[in-house]
Amino acid sequence: MQAVFVLDVAKNAFRAFPPTRRMYERRRRRRGYDPSKNDPGYVIGVFKWHSEAIARYRSISGRVLEIGPGGNLGVCGLFVVAGADEAVAIDIEPWVESDLTTSEELPFDRDVLKQVSYESPCEVETASFPDGSFDIIFSHASFEHFEDPDAAIRNIARMLAPAGITSHMIDLRDHRNFDRPLEFLRYGDFGWSLRASHLPGRPNRWRSSDYTEAFKRHGLDVLEATVTAQIPVTAEMQASFAPTFRSKSVEDLGALTVVLVAQKPVPDR
Repeated sequence: MQAVFVLDVAKNAFRAFPPTRRMYERRRRRRGYDPSKNDPGYVIGVFKWHSEAIARYRSISGRVLEIGPGGNLGVCGLFVVAGADEAVAIDIEPWVESDLTTSEELPFDRDVLKQVSYESPCEVETASFPDGSFDIIFSHASFEHFEDPDAAIRNIARMLAPAGITSHMIDLRDHRNFDRPLEFLRYGDFGWSLRASHLPGRPNRWRSSDYTEAFKRHGLDVLEATVTAQIPVTAEMQASFAPTFRSKSVEDLGALTVVLVAQKPVPDR
């Protein structure tokens, strides 16, 4: 175990070295964004997931913000087709290299993308859109990568218009090895930082309850917080986790994905 720790720390320190960072960046850019997420079926699935959740509480209309679109703007285009006036996509990485699609790939004409804009690099924690800019804000498998999820939620609440809806699918697993999805809960904050502070896209380790509590803390009404994938956590497993996590319920610890939908209240007149 000690040898593994030393190796992990050494790898993390190596990634922090400027020439190494540049090498990894070049390699990542050459490899590009996961091409499976450009598949029309995946894009349509993400749109269906969020549009159906949002439509339970309001119409698809107004301005839409997508956080972390990855390599294409297809989901934003589908929101425009469904009734949004315009859509904006932001990402910390400039993965979108073209406007993505032809009419054969997705059910809309290329002209639809004239109502979609893309900003990168742009972090959700510090995005400077005016207060109440968006009627709908959503992300899909992005929130777990935000370095400061509390700041992200605070800024989402600020940018969301009254009665606006925000929808997020959050992957709570240890992304280093999906076969050991809770392994990173074994480390305290300092140990995790030594291992992973320079790991690209490292997850922030928040659990489902942390997200729910933060959305409420920043003035949003949580409409849905549905765990969609779960593994059993025994008392023995719970005892092996860092003290930060031992106080959480085994159900909370075992949640692997959560769908969270919240709404900004309309102020009393």
